[in-house]
Amino acid sequence: WPNSPEAPLAQLYYAREMERTRKLEKAFDAYQHLVEHYVGRFDFNDVLARQMRIAKEIMETRKGKFLFIPGFDAPERAIPLFEKIVASAPEGEHTAEAYYLIGLAHQRTYEYDLAIDAFFNALNRFPQSEFAGKAAYAQAKCHIQVSDDSPNDARALDTASAACTLFLQRYPDSDHRAEIEASLVRLQEQREAAAFARARYYD
Repeated sequence: WPNSPEAPLAQLYYAREMERTRKLEKAFDAYQHLVEHYVGRFDFNDVLARQMRIAKEIMETRKGKFLFIPGFDAPERAIPLFEKIVASAPEGEHTAEAYYLIGLAHQRTYEYDLAIDAFFNALNRFPQSEFAGKAAYAQAKCHIQVSDDSPNDARALDTASAACTLFLQRYPDSDHRAEIEASLVRLQEQREAAAFARARYYD
């Protein structure tokens, strides 16, 4: 009886039971069913907070873990969950963190372009969030990695330099300042070497 007055509460209790018994994916989906079908008939902020906790735990849980076998990291499993949280509450209190964690998951699986996009959203849509600085640092690190992977790509070098410069301008007191400054110097030396090589070739 999905349209009965008791249905939303039954769905909430079902979701909580899935969560209590550690069936995390089922719990997340059950909470998502509430969000999509019973708007205004439950504590929305509490459900989103529970979904956020579940998604973070799934992100950090190793896949294939058994007895003494440690398993392997699979942070990408959490990406669709964070994306649903973002879609459910585009301006919610967890959205900036969700974007940051989407970026982190992509970064950990070497999908740097996707990571950069997610960090960009966290940084530019929520500049006052506690995750903005973390996103700016992670975005700069991704750009640096992309540049290191393609040392002859002048555009990647320029973009990485710009990302480092932007980070230093926005967060001059960051604990990562010295690291990013050193990276910026190295990138500038690479740009100069590339420019000299081009000039020598044409000469």
